Amino acid sequence: MSKFPLITKSIKGIRIRLMQERWRHIIRRHKELKNYATEVLLAVEKPDLIIAGKVGALVAVKYFREIKPHYLIVAYREIGGADGFIITAHFISNIHDIRRRRIVWKS
Repeated sequence: MSKFPLITKSIKGIRIRLMQERWRHIIRRHKELKNYATEVLLAVEKPDLIIAGKVGALVAVKYFREIKPHYLIVAYREIGGADGFIITAHFISNIHDIRRRRIVWKS
Protein backbone atom coordinates (compact mmCIF):
# COMPACT_ATOMS: atom_id res chain seq x y z
CA MET A 1 0.00 0.00 0.00
CA SER A 2 1.16 3.54 -0.69
CA LYS A 3 2.04 6.08 1.95
CA PHE A 4 -0.73 7.96 3.66
CA PRO A 5 -2.56 10.14 3.05
CA LEU A 6 -4.05 8.34 0.05
CA ILE A 7 -5.59 10.83 -2.35
CA THR A 8 -8.36 10.59 -4.91
CA LYS A 9 -10.72 13.09 -6.51
CA SER A 10 -14.48 13.28 -6.21
CA ILE A 11 -16.71 13.53 -9.27
CA LYS A 12 -16.52 17.32 -8.80
CA GLY A 13 -12.73 17.14 -9.07
CA ILE A 14 -12.23 17.91 -5.38
CA ARG A 15 -9.24 16.30 -3.68
CA ILE A 16 -10.41 13.69 -1.14
CA ARG A 17 -7.94 12.35 1.43
CA LEU A 18 -7.90 9.01 3.21
CA MET A 19 -5.76 9.54 6.31
CA GLN A 20 -3.96 6.70 8.06
CA GLU A 21 -5.87 7.28 11.31
CA ARG A 22 -9.18 7.07 9.44
CA TRP A 23 -8.11 3.91 7.58
CA ARG A 24 -7.15 2.24 10.87
CA HIS A 25 -10.53 3.20 12.30
CA ILE A 26 -12.35 1.81 9.25
CA ILE A 27 -10.55 -1.54 9.19
CA ARG A 28 -10.86 -1.90 12.96
CA ARG A 29 -14.65 -1.77 12.58
CA HIS A 30 -14.84 -3.45 9.15
CA LYS A 31 -12.03 -6.01 8.94
CA GLU A 32 -13.30 -7.23 5.57
CA LEU A 33 -12.04 -3.96 4.02
CA LYS A 34 -8.39 -4.54 4.97
CA ASN A 35 -7.27 -5.30 1.40
CA TYR A 36 -9.62 -2.86 -0.34
CA ALA A 37 -8.14 0.63 0.13
CA THR A 38 -7.84 1.03 -3.65
CA GLU A 39 -11.52 0.17 -4.08
CA VAL A 40 -12.49 2.68 -1.39
CA LEU A 41 -10.70 5.42 -3.34
CA LEU A 42 -12.23 4.21 -6.61
CA ALA A 43 -15.73 4.35 -5.12
CA VAL A 44 -15.25 8.07 -4.45
CA GLU A 45 -13.61 8.77 -7.81
CA LYS A 46 -15.97 6.73 -10.01
CA PRO A 47 -19.17 6.00 -8.08
CA ASP A 48 -22.30 4.51 -9.56
CA LEU A 49 -24.41 6.67 -7.29
CA ILE A 50 -23.98 9.41 -4.70
CA ILE A 51 -26.57 9.97 -2.03
CA ALA A 52 -26.92 12.61 0.66
CA GLY A 53 -25.37 11.56 3.93
CA LYS A 54 -25.68 13.00 7.41
CA VAL A 55 -24.66 16.55 8.28
CA GLY A 56 -23.47 17.51 4.81
CA ALA A 57 -21.60 14.29 4.06
CA LEU A 58 -21.87 12.50 0.73
CA VAL A 59 -22.11 8.74 0.32
CA ALA A 60 -20.57 7.12 -2.74
CA VAL A 61 -21.99 3.75 -3.80
CA LYS A 62 -19.97 1.48 -6.09
CA TYR A 63 -20.82 -2.00 -7.37
CA PHE A 64 -17.97 -4.52 -7.59
CA ARG A 65 -18.96 -7.74 -9.36
CA GLU A 66 -15.91 -9.67 -8.13
CA ILE A 67 -16.35 -8.78 -4.43
CA LYS A 68 -19.07 -10.12 -2.13
CA PRO A 69 -21.02 -8.36 -0.81
CA HIS A 70 -21.02 -6.43 -4.05
CA TYR A 71 -21.68 -2.84 -2.96
CA LEU A 72 -19.08 -0.62 -1.35
CA ILE A 73 -20.38 2.43 0.50
CA VAL A 74 -17.97 5.29 1.24
CA ALA A 75 -19.00 8.34 3.27
CA TYR A 76 -16.92 11.44 2.66
CA ARG A 77 -17.07 15.18 3.09
CA GLU A 78 -16.07 17.94 0.70
CA ILE A 79 -14.75 21.08 2.42
CA GLY A 80 -15.20 24.25 0.46
CA GLY A 81 -14.32 23.69 -3.15
CA ALA A 82 -10.83 22.30 -2.85
CA ASP A 83 -10.47 19.62 -0.20
CA GLY A 84 -12.21 16.76 1.55
CA PHE A 85 -11.77 13.55 3.48
CA ILE A 86 -13.17 10.03 3.81
CA ILE A 87 -15.22 9.43 6.95
CA THR A 88 -15.96 5.71 6.79
CA ALA A 89 -16.59 2.82 4.42
CA HIS A 90 -18.25 -0.59 4.46
CA PHE A 91 -19.74 -3.25 2.23
CA ILE A 92 -23.46 -3.92 1.90
CA SER A 93 -25.29 -6.60 -0.05
CA ASN A 94 -28.49 -4.73 -0.84
CA ILE A 95 -28.88 -1.06 -1.78
CA HIS A 96 -32.69 -0.90 -1.78
CA ASP A 97 -32.87 0.89 1.60
CA ILE A 98 -30.03 3.24 0.81
CA ARG A 99 -31.62 4.27 -2.51
CA ARG A 100 -34.52 5.75 -0.56
CA ARG A 101 -32.25 8.60 0.47
CA ARG A 102 -31.92 11.69 -1.68
CA ILE A 103 -29.84 10.93 -4.78
CA VAL A 104 -27.28 13.68 -5.38
CA TRP A 105 -25.68 12.19 -8.50
CA LYS A 106 -26.15 9.12 -10.66
CA SER A 107 -23.96 7.73 -13.45
